[in-house]
Amino acid sequence: MTNLRTLAVLAITTASLASQVLGDGESCGSLSGEDVYCPQETMEICQGDTRGDQKCNHDVTHRVCAKIGDPDTSFFEFTGQANIGKGTEGWHGNGWCNTAGSYDLAYSPHGHDVRCPEDNPTWCICKWATASWIKGEGCTDGVEIDCPASDICSTPNGLFFSYKDGGVDLGPAKECVPTKCPEIWESCCAANPGYCSTDEVSPTLIELSAANSADIQDSDDDSDSMTANVAIAFTACGAALVAAVGIAYVVVTSRKGAAESTAATSDNMEMQNI
Repeated sequence: MTNLRTLAVLAITTASLASQVLGDGESCGSLSGEDVYCPQETMEICQGDTRGDQKCNHDVTHRVCAKIGDPDTSFFEFTGQANIGKGTEGWHGNGWCNTAGSYDLAYSPHGHDVRCPEDNPTWCICKWATASWIKGEGCTDGVEIDCPASDICSTPNGLFFSYKDGGVDLGPAKECVPTKCPEIWESCCAANPGYCSTDEVSPTLIELSAANSADIQDSDDDSDSMTANVAIAFTACGAALVAAVGIAYVVVTSRKGAAESTAATSDNMEMQNI
């Protein structure tokens, strides 16, 4: 009986831990009828953006804070936005950056400041523009993202949950950003494993898996690394399954014991009546 009680407690505890890993609790919204969870903390200010309160959360597309105010950036080349702002004082062929804005000061307190200036070159860019830029530039050091100021999975509109924006496939961005913002991306995965592709191998996930698994001997082996990554992604699901089996075992065993006890009582009564 003591072993059964211990098993029951272990099952309930395991289920509780598994639910925490899977993001059980208050969801941040629903996509395609499924709850999603947003472990990313509230986004910080995108310092070079002069619109509104300077955060990348005012519409469904401008969610990524990136450094595009550098004169050598390839952002405008690969997004086709180089001529936006042409004719504005200070324009040098890099779109609106390094030019003064004229946004309504009632809505944008910094609306007349220089936009994404060279000394503070960030701006809230579209998810589609992020993907187009990375597709053209590659996932190089030339693509710099301010992760805490970007909506990775701070809301259901975050890049993590998005696959297309403005008709553009966001694949290039979803492949690159995990290497630019690994900690945030991995927290998004832990809370929403169904949105993580097992094809994407995160160096940090591999490192964590290697530290917790004696079976992994060589972290340079691609197959072992993939196994480790998949193992981590499904650990929480496995824990929940173990918990369910444990609880079922307790219930079945208890019922069996009760049935045996009833049968024994019946036999005793029959013996007394003979």
